Order: sequence, then C-alpha cells, then structure tokens
Amino acid sequence: MFLEEHGNEATVEDMEAEMLSLAEEHEKKLKDGTYKKKAKPMIAKNDKGKGKLVEEGQLPMKNYSTSDKAQVEVFEARSISDAAQVDVSTKVVTTSDKAQVVQTQLKGFLRPVLSETLTLEPVDFSQTRTVHGKQSYDKSGLGSHREKRINNSPMDQTSLAEPGVGVTQENLDKLESVQLIHHKGLKKDFLLYFMADGRVYRIGENDIHLKMAEELEYVLYLLKVRNQRTQNATEVLRVRMMRAKVLSGAKITSAYIPKYKDAHGKFVEMKRNSARLRTDLGVKVLEFNLDSDKPYFIRLGNEMRKNSIYSLRAAIYQTGESDPELRELKKVMIEELERAERRLLMDYLRTVPDIQEIK
Repeated sequence: MFLEEHGNEATVEDMEAEMLSLAEEHEKKLKDGTYKKKAKPMIAKNDKGKGKLVEEGQLPMKNYSTSDKAQVEVFEARSISDAAQVDVSTKVVTTSDKAQVVQTQLKGFLRPVLSETLTLEPVDFSQTRTVHGKQSYDKSGLGSHREKRINNSPMDQTSLAEPGVGVTQENLDKLESVQLIHHKGLKKDFLLYFMADGRVYRIGENDIHLKMAEELEYVLYLLKVRNQRTQNATEVLRVRMMRAKVLSGAKITSAYIPKYKDAHGKFVEMKRNSARLRTDLGVKVLEFNLDSDKPYFIRLGNEMRKNSIYSLRAAIYQTGESDPELRELKKVMIEELERAERRLLMDYLRTVPDIQEIK
C-alpha cells in the first residue's frame, strides 16, 4: 500500500508518517473490540487440578540474566489438596547453552547428623575415679593393662589392684576380714572390707562387677558362709569371678591357696600340715610360715587373743588334724578367729546407724 501510493519517490518523513498512522489505527481497533488479545495457557494456582486458564500476570515471573544467551525462569506455585499441603519450589538453573538442571527443594528434610562421639583423653592416675555402669567396661579387653587402669583406679580405695599391675599379694594381705551386713534404710546387703590399718569400706553389688578376679577369689576365701543370705552373696562373687577368669584366659583353680613371702623375697604357697608345735624357754608356741625370713608363731592359752587375724587364719590353714593336740589347737584357733572378726563388726556397728548384723 505504501509503495503503490508514493512509489520510489517516498522520503523518510513519508515512512514515519505512515507508521504513525498505522499505530493509531491499530490502537483504535483494540479499543473498539475489533482486535482481541489472546490469553496465554497458564494454570491458576487454585485450580485444584482442573487446568483452568488465567490471564497473564496472575503468576509471578522473574527473569534473571545469567549470561548473554540464557536466562533463568523461576516459577513459584502452590498445590492445595484436602489431605495435605506440600510446598515445592522448582528452580531451573542454566548451567550451559545446551543443558539445564532442575533442582527441587523438599521442605522438612534435614541433613543427617552424625552420632555423638566421645573422645577419650589420657588421664593421670591421680585424677581418675571409679566408673560405674556401661562406662566401666573397657573396649581394650578384659585382663589388659588399660582395663586395670580404668576399672581399678587409685581413687577407688576399695580396690586391691594397682593401676597397670593388677592385684598383688601385698595388697591382698592388707584385707583382714570380709563380712556381710544389711542396711535398713537402703534395704540392701553390703560387704564390709576391714583393712589391717583400721579402715572399713562398704562394697555394693555394683562395685563387685568392677573388681578383678584375683580380688574376688581372695574375698571368697575370707567370707564365711553362715546363712542363706551369705550363701547368696558368695554365689554372686563366684559367678563374677569365674566370668572374669574365662574372658581373660586366666587359669581356673578349684580352691584358693594363700601365699606368703619366703626368705628370698618370693611369694610361695602355704602348705597344708606344715605348722608345728615348738617350745622356747618353757613356752609352747605354734610355728607356721616355715620358709619365711622371720619366725611366725601363735601364742597359746591365755595369750591366744593377742594373735592377729592374719596369723590365726594362716596358722589354721597350715595346721593338720592328724595329731590330737594339733586338732584341738586348730579348733580353738577357729573359735578365736570368729570372735576377733565379730569384735571388728561390733565396733563398726556402734559407730554407723542403720546397719545391722546378718545372723
């Protein structure tokens, strides 16, 4: 139309006037309804899956310029249902001119957290303490030096074991008597450790599981079975001792054999029927621990009470019964040992409330 009217003689001013006229005519037809603007096929956010079309501009559209050749379009929509509401944000990220990656972020999922880890630091022996419960079981294995350091620390004054060494005969000899008592307030039975230096320690059932097999074996040797409750206590001690020996690979013996230090400084086992009567300056005594570097003897008659509990127990073990005089003397020593241990218990009960003797 433009070329037919003006031909080849049209100027730039004529072309601009023609374009302005066409624009005014197009705007006039849009207003009077001659032309209608088509809606783009977009899904309404509240359509509930019915696919209704909405006018352009109802959904937010953001353009992000990432390069000269590509743009990222991010559409945010919400799908509503009767059972649940899920918020899903879809991001289309241009990574190159030829490929795009779609990332979907799901709310409610968090990064997995690693389980808590306990870091064990080397601790000086003077700062260690008795550990109860699950922490008392060392991962390095029963019978190892590490286990002895953890489960038999110097802060546990009831333990007869030394850190990194174990149970020694010197420490066993410090334990003079073991007796079972009942705590009326706690309604529980406890073992009492009577030490040779006068100290007394109370041992509960939980503490027994921290003891080493050698210590429990010695405790069984000292504890006398007097009634059913004492029998039950010995069974608990024996089961724990046998379990510890099996796990550590230690030799299981049928009966405990006490030891003493000989003239060379080595510990040797006490021998049955080795004690003998001897008369010195008209005074009859019972001699025992014959291989020791110093004499051990038991005062007889009215002097019997002056003997220590350790001496009475060692002499009883080494005294035979083949000779009538020795058999009668052994019976007297057993009775005196029971009286000496009872005196220890009675002195303790007078100073501590809520503790009673198990008869």
